[in-house]
Formats: sequence, structure tokens, C-alpha cells
Amino acid sequence: MSRRLMIAFLVLCVFRVLEAQAQGVSSKANRNLENMSGVSGSGVTLAPSASSSVGITPVVSPSAESSRVLKASGGNLYSVYATNLTATAGFLVILNATSAPGDGAITPLECVPLPANGGVGLNYSPGPPAVYSTGITAVITSATTCFTKTTGVITGFIRGAVQ
Repeated sequence: MSRRLMIAFLVLCVFRVLEAQAQGVSSKANRNLENMSGVSGSGVTLAPSASSSVGITPVVSPSAESSRVLKASGGNLYSVYATNLTATAGFLVILNATSAPGDGAITPLECVPLPANGGVGLNYSPGPPAVYSTGITAVITSATTCFTKTTGVITGFIRGAVQ
């Protein structure tokens, strides 16, 4: 390599390091990003793919229901939403469980109000996802608080993206 080319290369490297530090990114992280394909500006650009190995298969309700096991073992929750098909308001709660518990006291890891004849969702994009050690179960409850499960009143459509 000629001396002029080597100097130009070193100047470019120094410029990249200074640019990364100015953006609050360590030079090591910047080198890792440079080694990835699809880097553009301040982030990574995801390229479309037809491969099923890069996607997340959704878990959906087959009919109106009050709960849905999204994953029967530990895993990650990327998103979930519920559509209330009744005129009764309630809550969408996410439990660290492999099945829906009976009516009574519960300990949700997520709880969001679910309006009558409306919908609500949780989305952890762009990440990181929520981690559940036991399982991931979504429950629609008509109770007056997030800490009680009451079924038999609200049914709806539930959809989750888990791995």
C-alpha cells in the first residue's frame, strides 16, 4: 500500500472514531456497526426478507376468548393487543404464567385499561422485549383493578408476538 493511501486510510479511521465519539457511541461499538451490512447514518437499516427464520409468528385468538397463552414456557414478549368485543370495560393483563389462573387475586407484570368495544396494545419495539421466566399469558378481566381476575363478562380477540 502506498504511503499516501495509508495516510488517507488512517485519516478516515480517525474521522470515524471522532464521529462516533461525538454521537456518544464508543469506537468499539462503531467498529461493530461498520462490520454489519446495512448500516446507514445513525442506525442499522433492516433489509426485507422472505425467510421465515427472521420473523415472529403471531399467536392469535381462534375465536372470542378471555385469555390466551402466548407462550407456555419462558420467553420474550415483543407486542400484544386485545380488542374488547363487549360493552364492559376492563383490563388487559399479562402474567408470568403457563396458563390463565382461576378468578381471584393475580400479580400481573403488565396491566392496561381496556375500553368497552375498544382495543389496547403494548409494543416493546424497537426493543428490548419484556422477558418472562415462566410463560406468557394474556388475560382480559372485567375486574375493577389490575390485581383481580374476573372472567365471564368480557371476551375479545387477543394477538401476541413472542419468542
